[in-house]
Amino acid sequence: MKNSYMSVLTAIFLMVGVFLVPAGSSAASLVSFSVHTPGFAPIIDENGLYHMNKGIWNIIEVTLDSSVSELTVEMQYGTGDQNWTNHYIWRYSGGVWEDPLYQHYIVPENCSVEGNTYLIYAGVDYDAYAGTWNLTISSGGNEIAHQSVVVEEPRVAASFRS
Repeated sequence: MKNSYMSVLTAIFLMVGVFLVPAGSSAASLVSFSVHTPGFAPIIDENGLYHMNKGIWNIIEVTLDSSVSELTVEMQYGTGDQNWTNHYIWRYSGGVWEDPLYQHYIVPENCSVEGNTYLIYAGVDYDAYAGTWNLTISSGGNEIAHQSVVVEEPRVAASFRS
């Protein structure tokens, strides 16, 4: 009798829980992520980290399991005062691509959305710190994924400097 009573209570709680969770409330999830210099294959080290060259344009590719109307990619190196040597944000919102911090380290006309894939044509300054940076992908203030990316000296001759 006690097991039957517990089974009924469990079933009731499960049904109530299903009705309390709004439809479509699950956030998008990361399917794949990569970084590469245009025209070149991604560089991935022995730790599985993508490499991004400083001072030149790179393509950050984010594929989600569903489309979002707003996507933010933020990269940070260390802590302390934030500037072009250690902090970047690239954002897609309402069909517009932007670099809200500096208005310089993105080429909006080269960025695109193809289904659930977001291609960001972005860069970090030549004077940015080299090393392992923390990259966060979010939408609507909800974190989707966290990645580490190695920022390194450019491997090609052309570069930009602010």
